[in-house]
Amino acid sequence: DAELAELLDQVPAEVAGTRGGSTPSQLEFSLDDGTCVIEVQVADGVVRGQVLGVSPQHVVLRVVTGVSSPADVDAGGAFEVSDPPPGSARIELDLDGRRIHTDWFVI
Repeated sequence: DAELAELLDQVPAEVAGTRGGSTPSQLEFSLDDGTCVIEVQVADGVVRGQVLGVSPQHVVLRVVTGVSSPADVDAGGAFEVSDPPPGSARIELDLDGRRIHTDWFVI
């Protein structure tokens, strides 16, 4: 079982980013207990994000088809995945045996 980081206060039309689009989509996910916030921006074929409140070493961007793209997380919590496959995706991370993943979003 993994803990779900839920999307915060977003209108559904704002959830979908577009590959190669000029307008970035900013998403923010949070655990119910507030210990972890994951910010995600999808723009120009790149998924950029930041993990706040915890310090994972890696995240994985997983698309609904099962394809995964790992990314290192820097000391400030930032990560980047270039040229991910299009479709529904989520961010997954592991914190000392505590598995966390976001809601699905579109890239």
